Amino acid sequence: MDGLEATRRIVHHYSTHDSKQRRRPIIIGLSADAMTEQEDEGLLNGMDKYLRKPVLKKDLVSALHEFVAERSIPSSNDLN
Repeated sequence: MDGLEATRRIVHHYSTHDSKQRRRPIIIGLSADAMTEQEDEGLLNGMDKYLRKPVLKKDLVSALHEFVAERSIPSSNDLN
């Protein structure tokens, strides 16, 4: 199973099962492929971010901070 298939399955699972009570995990794609089509396909299939190898530390830290900040703000469902 490749990353795209794993992403599809994760997204499907969280959209169809009782997982609606839980947030879907953040999916950050990682590839050595330099083609933008690969990135586009990953994002269209549910990846939240796409990074290319070799990954620069600043890019990885930035992506992680983005999602940590997003997840630390309670959603309206969390408040009810």
